[in-house]
Amino acid sequence: MSLNFKKITSELGSLLGLLLLICAFKSTFVMNYTVPTGSMKPTIEPGDKLFVNKMAYALRVPFTKIRLFEYAAPQRGDVIVFECPYDPSITFVKRLIGLPGDLIEVENGFIKINDEPLKISVENQKTILEALSEGGFYRESLGEKTYTVRRVPVRLGIPSVRVRVPDGHFFAMGDNRDESSDSRSWGFVPKENIWGKAKFIYFSFEWPTFRWERIGNKL
Repeated sequence: MSLNFKKITSELGSLLGLLLLICAFKSTFVMNYTVPTGSMKPTIEPGDKLFVNKMAYALRVPFTKIRLFEYAAPQRGDVIVFECPYDPSITFVKRLIGLPGDLIEVENGFIKINDEPLKISVENQKTILEALSEGGFYRESLGEKTYTVRRVPVRLGIPSVRVRVPDGHFFAMGDNRDESSDSRSWGFVPKENIWGKAKFIYFSFEWPTFRWERIGNKL
């Protein structure tokens, strides 16, 4: 009986050790994130599962926000996964728009950074005014990234934003420009809240459909 007990406890200890190593690996190196909302449509759809590189910017102590070593800075246009600034239980995925020190202006969903408007181009021969009044899509360029922005029919009374990003913080927005809760409403993202950079979609499912065509889409 004692031999069996020792064997069982030894196997349980090995299993717990293995689970701890797996959790430490995920905490430090990579994470997967299932997207619950449409704030990043059409780039990211609800039900998309993202591969997130947690070492894109820094090496952390496992299970903490403590950064041992920083070797890269987040860049404009990156799709970042981060802890919600006002509720640690929530994880967000948004596009990084503004860096520390940037002057960000957003009016009717159009962005200026340091007094320079982002370059946009219209798809399917639709004009910008049509995209705003009827809803539609256009392409927006930021840094080395070009991505699709979704607009819904224009709504009146949307407040403009003009802010300076403080040191150690970032300004993030959703590609689904009119249906995203982001830095325009709840403020800046502290650097320590950023878990990593979303790299690609490794699986996509929205009941009852597997969306095979989205698997492997780079972000």
